[in-house]
Amino acid sequence: MIRRIIAAAFAALALAACSESPEYTPLEEAVLSHIKARVGPEATFKVTKIVKADSLTTGQLYEQRIKAFKVKKDQDTKYYEKYKAKKMEANAEKHKKGMEKDALILKGLEEMRPAIEAKSSEIVCYDYTVSGSAEDKDVVTVFEDFWVAISPEGEVLSTNHTRRGLHKGFGKFLDGYIGLLATAGDLDDE
Repeated sequence: MIRRIIAAAFAALALAACSESPEYTPLEEAVLSHIKARVGPEATFKVTKIVKADSLTTGQLYEQRIKAFKVKKDQDTKYYEKYKAKKMEANAEKHKKGMEKDALILKGLEEMRPAIEAKSSEIVCYDYTVSGSAEDKDVVTVFEDFWVAISPEGEVLSTNHTRRGLHKGFGKFLDGYIGLLATAGDLDDE
């Protein structure tokens, strides 16, 4: 149901982006053009509220990555020990390899710390909630607070119906992070 509401909102935003009627702020234009690229122009859309909720800095993003891999390493360790005790060698080996990758990535992240700290206050994105209504033929959908992450340059980086997961995959904004994952053989970014 929520996905249909979001899809309707995206469709409505798309049509509004190409209509001549209202004047939009640069932020609204960025959101509308992002949605227009994803959905055809079948609906009309009205933005009723855009609220800046937060920003994400390079330092915060770095600390999120550190935390994510510590949690992953702890989980792999727990499952390794569990499967080892049950003599399930294939499963234990899988988690042992996971622990080794996690340790390698954490070591690499620690080596990146000085470079990250030098620009830890740089903004990666601003998070906004957007509310409005969409009209498609005979159906009017009112939606509230879908999340949008926008770069300082005004590019929509991601959207989500909740804040959780809005920054998934944002490790790519840390210099050297993707190369670190490739070296560790883990391109899943999580």
